[in-house]
Amino acid sequence: MKKLTSIAFGLLLTSLLFASNDKKEGKTTSTKVEFIDVAGKVVDALSGEPISGAEVKVEGISTYTDINGNYFLKVSNTNPTITISFISFEDQKMDLNTLIETKNIELK
Repeated sequence: MKKLTSIAFGLLLTSLLFASNDKKEGKTTSTKVEFIDVAGKVVDALSGEPISGAEVKVEGISTYTDINGNYFLKVSNTNPTITISFISFEDQKMDLNTLIETKNIELK
């Protein structure tokens, strides 16, 4: 039992040593994804009135507009497609750059 514990401890110590060396040499084993804050307003294309309760969805994460049609979402910088939808309106899809440039999203 002591021998098995010693071997396990030795393996743990060795793995920690190699992980420490990778960090010193600037090697990374994971990709860091950065997030961007995106905010805007969803309005009715015909009347210009804000749409309360519209869904703004990206990569399985969604939020809903408030009573004034405003939304806030954190999205990854991988240039995802954002879908904006609401009952009785056509869904609208746009890429991240277009969404950032557009202040008001108009649903038809």
